[in-house]
Amino acid sequence: MIKSLSGKKRIGSFIAIDIIVISLSFFGAFLLRFDFLLPTQYFSLFIVWLPVFIIVKLTSFVFFGSYRGIWRYTSLW
Repeated sequence: MIKSLSGKKRIGSFIAIDIIVISLSFFGAFLLRFDFLLPTQYFSLFIVWLPVFIIVKLTSFVFFGSYRGIWRYTSLW
């Protein structure tokens, strides 16, 4: 499915998948920190910091070239 997409759409789909994975990992880190019982006062903190965390992670992926060399490892023979 991903192979049939053009270059920009392919990168866009990888960025969308990265956003989902980053969000889930950030939420999982919060759950681990509070023993899977997230207090309500910290949920607002999660909502505030989630966009910042996503922007920082995606910027670091682009800066260090994670999206340039990813195509070698995404296909099956």
